[in-house]
Parts: sequence; C-alpha cells; structure tokens
Amino acid sequence: SQPQVQQSSESEPALDDDTSALSPESNDASAAMQDLAQVSKTLWPLLMNVAEAEGADLGIKTDGFAPSLARAARGLVAWQNALAKGAVWEEQEGANWPADPSIRYHWTEVLKEHALPQLVRKYPQLMDPLLATLIETVESFHNENLKDQQASSSVPETQRGNEGQQPSGDQTEQGSAAGEQGSQKGDQEEEASGEGSSSKSQEDAQNMDSGGDGQGQQQENQTAKDAKAELQNQQGNDVDSQGQQGSQDPAVRERREARAAELMEAFGKKWGSAADAIKSADDAFGSGAGGKVADGLSTGGDALWQETSAWKEVAELRTLLSKSPEIRELIRNLGRRSSTRGPLRRLPEEIFHDGRPLGVTRSSAAPAEANGVTLSGDWNVMLPAEMQLLAAKRPILRALHHARRIERSLLSYDRSAWVEEPARLTGRSEMRPFGQAGPLIVCLDTSGSMSGKRETLGKALVMECLRQAHRQKRRCYLYAFSGKGDLQELELDLSSKGLSGLLEFLRFSFCGATDMEDALAASTKRLQEESWQNADLLIVTDGELQLPEAATAPLELARTQHGTKAVGIVLAQKAGTAMQQLCDELYVTGDVHDNRLGARQKVTAGGSWPKLRRVTATR
Repeated sequence: SQPQVQQSSESEPALDDDTSALSPESNDASAAMQDLAQVSKTLWPLLMNVAEAEGADLGIKTDGFAPSLARAARGLVAWQNALAKGAVWEEQEGANWPADPSIRYHWTEVLKEHALPQLVRKYPQLMDPLLATLIETVESFHNENLKDQQASSSVPETQRGNEGQQPSGDQTEQGSAAGEQGSQKGDQEEEASGEGSSSKSQEDAQNMDSGGDGQGQQQENQTAKDAKAELQNQQGNDVDSQGQQGSQDPAVRERREARAAELMEAFGKKWGSAADAIKSADDAFGSGAGGKVADGLSTGGDALWQETSAWKEVAELRTLLSKSPEIRELIRNLGRRSSTRGPLRRLPEEIFHDGRPLGVTRSSAAPAEANGVTLSGDWNVMLPAEMQLLAAKRPILRALHHARRIERSLLSYDRSAWVEEPARLTGRSEMRPFGQAGPLIVCLDTSGSMSGKRETLGKALVMECLRQAHRQKRRCYLYAFSGKGDLQELELDLSSKGLSGLLEFLRFSFCGATDMEDALAASTKRLQEESWQNADLLIVTDGELQLPEAATAPLELARTQHGTKAVGIVLAQKAGTAMQQLCDELYVTGDVHDNRLGARQKVTAGGSWPKLRRVTATR
C-alpha cells in the first residue's frame, strides 16, 4: 500500500489508480508516487519529512506538498542509480538534490573521500542505510535553519539593528541636532503636501467628469504589473533556492554553510568508520568477510563498525600474520575430515541430503575406478556371467536374470567415486578417504604471565584460526583460560555474534593465574559431540602449567576413539614438562617474554612472528 500524499487544498481530488481523472495540480502527486515506487519503502517516511522541511526552509512555492516530495524522490532515485554503479551523481550530470548547494557539495566530498560508492557497489545491502543517513542529515540541516529563521523573526527590527550598541555622548548630540533638522523639514513637507493635495483633488474631479476612461486604463496597467511581479516571484523561488540564497545576508549564508559542513563531518566520521571496519574484515578474514559487517549495518546492528580501536588492532594483527607462513601452514593442517582422496581411515559415515552443508559421499554418478565386486540392478556394470543368463535360450534362465535384477542382486563391478555434495552424518562409521582441515578447538592461556608480546602473539593465533575456518568452511571454538573457574568460551565465526565476541576478546587484557584443568575438561567434552569428533586441539601457553594425571585421561580417550591430535605452541624458550606429556606435536618460539608497557606496539609494528622450533614430546 502506498502512503497518502497531502493535498494543497480540499478542492483537489484524492489520488486513485485512475490518474487520467486527476486535475493538473495532482499530476505532481502522480509523479511523486511513480518515483517513490523506485525507492525502498523503509525510506518513505524519512523522504516525506525531508521534503516538507526542505520546502519550508528554502521557501519553495509550489501548489501543495506533492511537488516537493516528487523532487526529493526523483533526486534520491538518481543517487540510488549512481551509487549502484559505484559512481557519484555529479553537478555536470544535472545533480540537483539535496536542493541546498552547500549540503550537496559536502555530501559528494564525503562519498569520494571514503570511496563509499565503490563500497555500496560491492555490498548492495549498504544502499538503504547510507541513503537513510543522508536523508536524516538533510532534514536536520533544514530544521536547524528553520529554527534560526523563527528566532530571527521573533526579534524586533530595531532591536536586531541596535542590539549590543550603546550611543556615545557625541552621537547623542548629533542625533538631537538631526532631530531638530528633521522636524523643520517635516513642517516644510506638510505645507507642500497640502498644496499637492489640493491640486490632486482638482485632477480627480476632472477624471470623474471624463466618464472613467482613465480608470479602466489604470486597472489594465495594474493587472500587467501584478502578472510581472508574480513571474519574478516564481523565478526568485527557484527549486534550487538560488533566489532564497541570494536574498540572505552574508552572515546567514555563512551560518548555513558552516552548519552543512558540521553535519556532513559527523556523517563522514560515522560512515568512514563503517568503511574502515568492512575493509579491515575483508583484509583480515578473506574476501566477502566484510559482508558480515555490512549485513549488521543493513539490519540496524551497527555496534560492529563502531569498534574503531578493535578493528585497528585486527588490521595490525593481520599484518603480523602475513609475515608468518609457517603458522598459517600449521593451522591449515589441523583437524580431520573426509576427503575425496587420501589414505583410508575409519571416519563418520555421510550420505547425500539436499540442503545440508557440503560433505563427502560415495556416488555411482561419477564412476572413477573399480573397487571390487558388488550387487546392483544396473546392466551397465554387471559381470559377463549375468549377461549369459539374459542371453540364454531357456526362458527359466532369462526369468532368473530378471528376478535378480529386480532384487538388485546382479553381480556387478563396484564402480563409484567419492564426491563432494550436500550430506548429513548417519551416526555410523566406515572406511573413507582421510583429509585435513577439519574442526579445530583452541585452548589459549590468558593469564598474567602471557601479557605483553605473548598476548599479542596469542591474539594473532586466534585471528588466524578464524581466518582459516572461514576460508575452509570449518568450525572453530575458543577456550580462554586463566585462574581456577575463570574460563571464557566463544565459537569463532563471522556471524554478528561471533564478530562481536571476537572484538570483545581483542579488547580484553590478559591477567590472573594459570589453571588449564577446566579448559581441558570442556575441550574433551566437546570432542565427544558428533560434529566435533574429527577436531584437533591447539594449546597456546607460556609452558607454566601443572596438570594432574586425572585431567589428561579424557584426552587420552579421545585419542583412542577418534584419533584426536593435540598440538602445542609454547611462547617461551622451554616447553615445560606438562606440555611435553600432553601434546602429540610441540613447538616453542624462543624467549618472547616482555611485560613492559609498549611491548604490543613493538610486536605489531616492528616484526613478524617468531621462528617456530619443534621439540620432542615425551607422552
């Protein structure tokens, strides 16, 4: 349903579907509705408000509300088309909205400064939020101008002219003398006026005697003057407000321009932060990751892009990781999942199920190799012995062949292949090709001994785990532990909830004692879940751990049942006894301990990830 457009008078007909019956004044309303049809309905209320404020501020004289609405809708559609192409609607192309030139100039400058047209073209979901912010800004601009006009009109003319001025003594004397001269001059003018009145009365009497011929000529002259004045008035109130702007004194014009610059500066700060957040997400997590931030903007969840300091740290950590290919390779190889090729391992069985995530199933639709003999009802792969029954002259043998075919019990070559297609788990297990890049569980030490450089390196590892999980479409879970009972957990993904949790984690400073028992218990409990049975465990700490033997028993069970592998990275010179007994693969970085203020800045700005060195695990 379309909104009702206000009419300028009660005599104008209401809008309906039959536009041919409308009066000429309502043609503007019809044009407004046509333009509104091309604009998102969520912007309609905002557009109506700004059209009303714009017309009142700039003194645009039109018949009713519809022309102003049509102009605003037409301008918004033009901007919408230009932004969809990644371009700016320039003055040379007829850009005339927003109607005020100052606000229009600053709007185009903000678009160019932050490359917003290119961003909207890449992420179309940003179109409506961007235009909504523009409309609200333009409406605020005109409403503030109207308040100034009302305040100015409420002050008397003499008060505005003499405000803040006190006459001096010399000025008072000069004023008195001028008053006396004015009084004398007034007396002389009265005498002359009396003589003029007498002569004018005589002329009027003569005109009355002439039968009123001169009066008709005067009326015609007056009508012509009125028509000319009306034309000049319409030209002075041009839609682009040139006449209105020109009639303003320099002080008013300067205030309007300053207000436009101030409002658009706030607009630029808001959308500049949003653009930086989207670009940081793309750079940190791969192409398309910024779309998750853009989705939050389009649905009103704008908390993500407001985390300016956190997104800045994301960019710094990404720079650090870009210089560490061995870290990326280590994380890429963690986790296990079915693959189309690889050594056979006993893994959870998967079968085709439309609409589910991609998995690996055995399919005869792509017969790549013969793996033996099986039973089927397909003539294309049956053995020659089955063909002999079909070709036999005895009817009973041919009947036997058809019966076995119906029962799908013909001896056939097992020609099939492992293919990636939508699949679900059955709860059983089977021998299938084994691949890497499966689910990943991260246990990160966030105790006080991990502050400084170690904190930065630990957060960088979490960032890389999320990036790899996003690119390879696998799941990743984080357990951040410090003292006893102090355990934080977060599933790392690019949903709004996942990104919010990640940014909050990046703002968090490491502190507290060190107790990994709760994190290890939670991790092994998650490994028992069907969707996490192929996960591997990544443990990041400084090696200062103490674990009772009972705490490691669930991990040993997961190794036996699911083939879980525990990989440790110790941010220190020595791994420590507990980590050597706990991990299957163990790496140390050397001494990176530095708790001094500014250590984080030194790591992020001045180098790369420390060189990993593998040490022998004793388990």
